[in-house]
Amino acid sequence: MSFRKSWKFYDECVDLVKPLQVKHDHDHTGGEDLNQVEKRLVDHLASAAFWGSGLFHYLVDLVPRHFKWIIQGIGFKADRVLAIQEFNCSVAAQGMTSPLGSILLICILVFWEENTEQSNILYNSIASVYPDGVLFKYLGGYLLRFVGDVEKSTRCFDEASKRCDEEKLVQLFHYSKAEIGYNSYLNHRYEDAVPHLSFFIENTTVKGYKCFIMLILGITYEMLNRTGDSLCVLAGVGPIARKGYALDEFSERMAKKILHNGGMTAAEKVQTQAYSLFELKKFEEAAAILNNSHITLTDEELACRQHLLGSCYHKLQKYQEAIGLFNEVLAKEKKIKTEKHVLPFSYCSLGEIQLKLKNYDEAHKLLHKALSYSKYDFEAWLTARVKRALEKPRE
Repeated sequence: MSFRKSWKFYDECVDLVKPLQVKHDHDHTGGEDLNQVEKRLVDHLASAAFWGSGLFHYLVDLVPRHFKWIIQGIGFKADRVLAIQEFNCSVAAQGMTSPLGSILLICILVFWEENTEQSNILYNSIASVYPDGVLFKYLGGYLLRFVGDVEKSTRCFDEASKRCDEEKLVQLFHYSKAEIGYNSYLNHRYEDAVPHLSFFIENTTVKGYKCFIMLILGITYEMLNRTGDSLCVLAGVGPIARKGYALDEFSERMAKKILHNGGMTAAEKVQTQAYSLFELKKFEEAAAILNNSHITLTDEELACRQHLLGSCYHKLQKYQEAIGLFNEVLAKEKKIKTEKHVLPFSYCSLGEIQLKLKNYDEAHKLLHKALSYSKYDFEAWLTARVKRALEKPRE
């Protein structure tokens, strides 16, 4: 309940600061006097109040729908549009908390809204104000990786790690090393990835992200045919995985699967190579790896393969090929036992394609079908993606 009190305080602060901002604006037009110290104080208060209120509004909106009624019942309000407006107000206030507002807004625009054009404008603006800011260099690494420029992304993370080392920002230094390793993993430079990923695991004292990096290191060892090292690393994932954390739960499930099978199958290795290229926006190359593989697949492996290949064609705007592949995935629903995420993700992609083809009724039917699933990997992320698609106006 302390979270509810915190949100209420922020909500009240917003109500209190708005009239002060009006007074501030009035002063700029030649009205009643308000000295510079008071103006800056208003700016700082506004940036903090809008940032805090926006954070709560956005986080509650990310709660899976079957839990949201509970959260809203105890007094929280889910409102993604309002949250983005509040983050913009925090940034515009140019107060002490405005850089945090910029960071959150950039993350939302990139990772949830997939609006890289607007996020780049905001990032370049704030990075020019803080050219040596460690956090902005670190964030720049994420942005560049998201658009597929892994080389520049790695340079950003490397610059961040050097500045962190100089300024004794220990934990961010560890995280920067992990991201350098993850970039090498995505780029199939597995030997280069090992020392960075291992450094993070051995030195970090924070649980967040550790499970996932242990999974990535385990998979990296598998790609290097070092199965013994892989199983040793993956055995440590389960004991530290936190319940209720999507990345930890995904990492634990995948680690258990590999441990149970005594290593990764040939099909899983092909899928890993293709997916890492997909994450780097190399859709043609990812599709080529899948199409050139002639390994015998189980029904579940085939469903995963068709889903990823369909996703590549979706991004390449080869819509008819993508539709056929996603429908093949859905036809295997009863045979899918562990990789259940491919079902709602396929429905979502089909819905998005139908929106592009202006078949709006069919699109909404498919998108709502995606929302009917629960308890699968990264449910909150897909829910946000579906909601974004449903909100698009009809042309």
